[in-house]
Amino acid sequence: MNSLIEISKKLDDLAKQEYQQAESLLSQIPFPGNLGMLIEACRVLDALHINYTSSNNQIKSDAIPDYETTLKGWNPLVDILLRKNEPLKGIPIRESTDHSRQFIMGVLHQLGRYVLLEHTISMIKYGMADARCDGDRIIIEMGGRLNSDHFLDVSERDRTEAMVGKFKEQDQKSRKRTITDISKKISELVFPWETGHGTIISYDMTPEVDEFYLTEVFDTVLAWRNMAGIHPEAKIKSITGADLIAVATVLVSFRLKHRDFVGIGMKSIPNANYYMSLPIWIEPRPLIQSISGFTGISIEIVEAAINLLTLHADQTEYFKSEPAPYMPLLIEISPGYLLAPVSSIYRNVFSSVRMFAEFYIPELNRSLRDHRETWMISELYALFQGTRYHCVSTPVKLRDEGKTVTDIDAAIFDMITGDLALFQLKWQDSDSNLVRKQMSKAKNFIVQIDDWAAKVTRWISNFGNNDLKSSLGILRKKMPEINSIYLFGIGRLSARFQSYGQEQKVTNIAVSNWDQFIRIRVEVGAVDDVFKSVYDAIRSEAAGTIPVIPIPHEMTFQGQKILFKDMWNRLDESFSNPESQTIK
Repeated sequence: MNSLIEISKKLDDLAKQEYQQAESLLSQIPFPGNLGMLIEACRVLDALHINYTSSNNQIKSDAIPDYETTLKGWNPLVDILLRKNEPLKGIPIRESTDHSRQFIMGVLHQLGRYVLLEHTISMIKYGMADARCDGDRIIIEMGGRLNSDHFLDVSERDRTEAMVGKFKEQDQKSRKRTITDISKKISELVFPWETGHGTIISYDMTPEVDEFYLTEVFDTVLAWRNMAGIHPEAKIKSITGADLIAVATVLVSFRLKHRDFVGIGMKSIPNANYYMSLPIWIEPRPLIQSISGFTGISIEIVEAAINLLTLHADQTEYFKSEPAPYMPLLIEISPGYLLAPVSSIYRNVFSSVRMFAEFYIPELNRSLRDHRETWMISELYALFQGTRYHCVSTPVKLRDEGKTVTDIDAAIFDMITGDLALFQLKWQDSDSNLVRKQMSKAKNFIVQIDDWAAKVTRWISNFGNNDLKSSLGILRKKMPEINSIYLFGIGRLSARFQSYGQEQKVTNIAVSNWDQFIRIRVEVGAVDDVFKSVYDAIRSEAAGTIPVIPIPHEMTFQGQKILFKDMWNRLDESFSNPESQTIK
């Protein structure tokens, strides 16, 4: 077993064995025990997420591989447990014990090992990872560039947030005082509730506490919405993006509030079952009425939004095809009861919902993207306000003998220096963990950016600056002549794809992701040559790497030892945690 083909076949055999064993084990659980196991899985994952993100109990780096492998087991677990669902009245209540938690953790980890092996096989297939045998072990290695590219793009969000955070220090001081006051109120509202299968934390509610948590989640939900690209005016079946965002914001605030109530409640009610207290069950009708009354949105629209945000028993096909873990805000356990896991708020709710909805409603793909170009253009122009800059109001097509050569998404003219910036904007979705999708998106981005830059350069060479000014509508009196032209290609989420085997061939364009562009624009400030400074800064960072420190981890699959040398990594302390877009 020396060739990559032989090793890949071995890994495929191991993956199938891991899955089949777990599936066989779960299939022996009679209905409605399967639903009880799903609830227990939510309980342990809720606790894992809270433990992982707790500032007082941050998980050690050498535990990250097992933690993330356990999370990967969620999707196949949902598919196995929900696909054989039957009509049920009520919700199965079963006490959470050390034994039940150990059992479901073991199954989640085994299914996670299956997903991990499937992902590894795909990475080997597409040349993103190497595999070799060393004695009785198989060694998997990706190489530093892949990890560096990924973390460079993702860390930009942290750096942008840190920059914005400098302007909110006073707000943070006020927030700390408010949190202290709210915590005191919460401690007065909690009480034990005996279910007959264990004691859980329950509580009363007040408008003051509800309003605090709604305010608390607002910035995070807004960031999630922007990353997912769900415009408020987007049509999503019978509702709009704004409707979905409003309802989800309330649900996220409810989950965050519940998490804190349980955490504070355990201090005064130590005999309560912590795991059982985390995910709660809700009746749909009272929930819908409550959100409608709270937001002023009609019952019909809230119900439609809740339906999109809920995992139903007949929607398990998605979990079979997509490896990126998706913990819904709500899970339909039975027609009259929804389970609400705390884990749902630890990842971008809207990215997950968008992927999930598009899987079952393919036509949503177009409607969700209708507003993205104008959205991104307006955000770009907001970075260049004032009388110094002239922003071209609409995208422009460059033509040759009546035929469109290419288009310019946005253009900004510096009327002091005569410098002109031309932009190609790409709002790509890159949330899927399927390697083939990631490879396809990487190739499309690079090819399209190169093609655009080459066509624009050739057109300007053929027609000249005056024709370009005419096409852009900037042939006005008092407008200076064009001094220099700078080309920019901006990807909404990602822009570095060397690790995918994709490199820029055209060299006269500065390519960045959106957060990187914002950061550099702010860092550059009001210098004489703004576009040149931004262009040079992006270009100088293009070939950069960051010190990614591997976390080697060995696992045993059906007796076969496999060492993953750099599947998991951590960043240098000068960079933020890549899981920045979470509620902490």
